[in-house]
Amino acid sequence: DYEIYNITIITDAGIKAVYIDGKVLASPPSGTNNFELEGLKAGTYKVTYTLINGYEGSAQLYTADGTILKDNSFVLSGTSLADQNIVLQLLGTEKETPAEPTPVEQNEWTITTILLVILVVLIAIMAVIVALRLNRS
Repeated sequence: DYEIYNITIITDAGIKAVYIDGKVLASPPSGTNNFELEGLKAGTYKVTYTLINGYEGSAQLYTADGTILKDNSFVLSGTSLADQNIVLQLLGTEKETPAEPTPVEQNEWTITTILLVILVVLIAIMAVIVALRLNRS
């Protein structure tokens, strides 16, 4: 029997589904982030994933001791029990931060603006009237 390897991938909260070479891993029970796949043969495998809506980022694949695995790939080999049951971690997503809304500039004439314009026009008319009266005398 060559299909002796069992993989468990522990993810952060932003991972919706995990795939190994396109094969979906068993969905975790509600509340856990442990995806599992049993019965793999020795060889090199690539891990892909999908994110939950509202999360962003590029997750990295880590070994149990914290080593980053390049290109989210790993190799299965060996026959000891430690070689057969592999635990990996897929971490690095975070909640999206919504963009802060920019305040909308008002291009409309408010009542304050209209009254201010009327006041300036009245002052200008009064200045013209005063100037004309001074010229008569």
